[in-house]
Amino acid sequence: MKRVFLIVLITSLAYAGSHNWQDGTVIRTATSDNGAAAAPIGNIVFAVPLRSRLYRVNTSELSIVATTERPLNITINKKTRVAIEKQSLFIIDDDGKERKLQILTKESLPTN
Repeated sequence: MKRVFLIVLITSLAYAGSHNWQDGTVIRTATSDNGAAAAPIGNIVFAVPLRSRLYRVNTSELSIVATTERPLNITINKKTRVAIEKQSLFIIDDDGKERKLQILTKESLPTN
């Protein structure tokens, strides 16, 4: 059991360090209401609102809009580290934690 845990820990640490990190800045956030999910439990129907958080992040070359269901602990207009891999945006939040978001759009920024 200890070996399995150690292998998983080493693998996750190796994966976490493999991103191609670059400087980025979160310049705007918004909340998107996506309706509600309802489920019957006995004679009662419980409903939970579905919300996603949108984040606009600028790098030196791109403006990216990405989404996640959980809010990030992030400071607007403060530099952070980001990595782009396929349709995912990885960002280091203010707690130093790596968070994964889904990229919705990418736009090339004009070069000076």
